[in-house]
Amino acid sequence: MKIYTPEQLAEAWRADLLSDARCNREQAEVGPYYPARGITRENLLAWAEENERDAGLPIPARFAFNSQTNQP
Repeated sequence: MKIYTPEQLAEAWRADLLSDARCNREQAEVGPYYPARGITRENLLAWAEENERDAGLPIPARFAFNSQTNQP
């Protein structure tokens, strides 16, 4: 089993958020949109901004666990 440092976990968490933001922005530009499910251009852009903001915050405790024990 691979052992991840807290710094590696935090970097992966940030990269995931930034990837989600990029995908949301791309979908906002070209669709598809599903208004009945709340997936609109405006919501996609809002989600992208939220992900980019969250990427600048410390990793939440629920995601920062000890990879040797899989415990917080």
